[in-house]
Amino acid sequence: MINVSIVVSERCQASGVMAVLDLFVAANYCHGHFMRKQYDLFTTQLVGLDTYQQAYNGCSIGPLQSLENTPRPDVLVLPGIIEAIGSPTRIKSELDKYQDWFETLRKWQEEGTLIAASCSGNLLVAASNLAQGRTLTCHWAMEEVAVQMFPEENFDASDMLFDHGNMISSGGSSAINQMILFTIERLVSRELSLLTAKMMLIDLEPAKQSSFALFQPNKRHGDNTVINLQNWLEENYTTSVFIGELAHQFNISERQLGRRFKKATGETPSNYLQRLRLEHVKRCLENSKSPANTIIWDAGYEDLSSFRRLFKRNTGMTMNEYRQRFGLRQQAV
Repeated sequence: MINVSIVVSERCQASGVMAVLDLFVAANYCHGHFMRKQYDLFTTQLVGLDTYQQAYNGCSIGPLQSLENTPRPDVLVLPGIIEAIGSPTRIKSELDKYQDWFETLRKWQEEGTLIAASCSGNLLVAASNLAQGRTLTCHWAMEEVAVQMFPEENFDASDMLFDHGNMISSGGSSAINQMILFTIERLVSRELSLLTAKMMLIDLEPAKQSSFALFQPNKRHGDNTVINLQNWLEENYTTSVFIGELAHQFNISERQLGRRFKKATGETPSNYLQRLRLEHVKRCLENSKSPANTIIWDAGYEDLSSFRRLFKRNTGMTMNEYRQRFGLRQQAV
């Protein structure tokens, strides 16, 4: 029997908690019905600071066990503990509530508990020093905040899942489904994971999270020169842009411009321009039927093959695959 504890926090994502419970119930059924083995392979218990916790959608989840009364589990699942759009202040306030847990979590990990964290649950991993420098992912919308709060950790929200042996880190929202299926494969077998995925109609293989991400430019930095440059780039990214000419236009040296822009936005001017053009292409693939080459040219690129490689590197998909997944649906006649 494999014991699984699931952490439930105030402001958690209720669907993430329920998905974990449902998937282990489905795995038990598949293990018994299809594989002709025991029906109670996984046991689950909900753990929290209080007897009940209210998720951010208003649902109350419980009853919950206290951590002190919970035997060391084989697997500890950390779903999202707060909304991915939470501010650093709100997230820190939530994490501070778990200070008394950190030593126990580290002890459990040392004694063999598999830590499986998803979405903002990865920030609890970082706060309790469970990652120890290993790469973490999280919801793409909170990567900037995660890096800001934990500069010593290595956050990379482009991928959906990282496996570090005694720790699994997965991306935002529904990525928890793939994480649990991967956990089932790790602990039991590929066969059971695949059966559970088929029963629950879930794609077993995780895609790159970057294919879902939206570019959210940071303009809360207070550098008016950089903000003016950002606005100019957002209005003119489809034209030929030369950073040196922009520096002259904004009455600043190219080197100083690059340094201030990077400090304010976290991006170089060239990377910022590149991301604007990538978003343009993604929106066109989602909302139009224009030929791919035309979309690339309209975005300001001339080297078609170079851009296609860039697109695949950033989204994990070819342009055609991206359009098939996110583009306009064929209307029935």
